[in-house]
Amino acid sequence: MNVKANQKLRSLPEIEQLFVYPSCGDETNAMGAAYLKYFQLTGKRPEPLKNFTLGPVIDDSTLLDVLKSYGEKIRFEYCEDIEERAADLLSKKNIVARVKGPEEFGARALGNRSILAHPSDTLAVRTINDMIKSRDFWMPFACSILEEEKLRYLKDWTANFSPNYMTMTYDSKNSEEILAGMHPRDRTVRPQVVTREQNADYHRLLSRFHDMTGIGGVLNTSYNLHGFPLVHDASAAIEVFLNSGLEYLALNQYLVTKPG
Repeated sequence: MNVKANQKLRSLPEIEQLFVYPSCGDETNAMGAAYLKYFQLTGKRPEPLKNFTLGPVIDDSTLLDVLKSYGEKIRFEYCEDIEERAADLLSKKNIVARVKGPEEFGARALGNRSILAHPSDTLAVRTINDMIKSRDFWMPFACSILEEEKLRYLKDWTANFSPNYMTMTYDSKNSEEILAGMHPRDRTVRPQVVTREQNADYHRLLSRFHDMTGIGGVLNTSYNLHGFPLVHDASAAIEVFLNSGLEYLALNQYLVTKPG
C-alpha cells in the first residue's frame, strides 16, 4: 500500500515489470497461493487480473422503491444520460458522488463507488475532507485519468507497470490541471488510468468532462465517511449522502439531491 515505495521499486534498473495487487490484505495470500499452484501445474506464468470491478451491482428493479422510501429527505430525477449530467456538474466545480456498476474489489475506489471533483479545484480538497468525509486535512487524493490522456499527465509512464489501480505514484506533467488530485509536496500523482474496455460508462463520463474542460481526468476518492467501509448498496449510498455535505449523488441513472 506504500505507493511511494512502489514507485521506487519500479525505477530499479533490474525491474522489468511490476504489478501491485489492488487488494493488499491477508486475503491475497490465498490468491498468491492459487497463482503459485497454477504455475506449478501448468508451467505458465499467471497473468494479472484485467479488471477489479468484481462486486455486486445495484439492482435497477428495486432502486426506485429504495429512493421513494426516503420520502421528502431527498429529491431524485431519472437521467437518460447520467454520465453527461455528472460531467456537466463536475465541469462547474460541483462535487459528485458516483455509484454505478459492479462494486470495486480492493482498497481503492475505481469510479463505481467514488466521490469525484474537478481536479484543478483545490478548494474541493478542503470541502471533501471537512464537510463530506470528516478526515484529516493532510490526506491526499488520487486522480482518474483517461487512457488516451495518460502521457499528457504521467511523466514516467510505461506499459509494464499497470497504473490502473492507484497502487503507485508517478511523476507528473501539466500538474496545475490535476493539482487537487495529486500529492502537493512533490506533485506526484497516484493514478487510475481508465480504459474503455475496463469501464465504458466511467470512461465516457471522463471523456465528456474532457470535452467540456480540456482536462483529461478528475479527482477521485472513495465514497465513504472516514473510518467506514466503502458504500455497498443503494441504502448505504443514500445514508452517506444524507450524513455528509454532499449535494449531488449520481446513483445508477438517477441524480439525487437534497430538498431546498
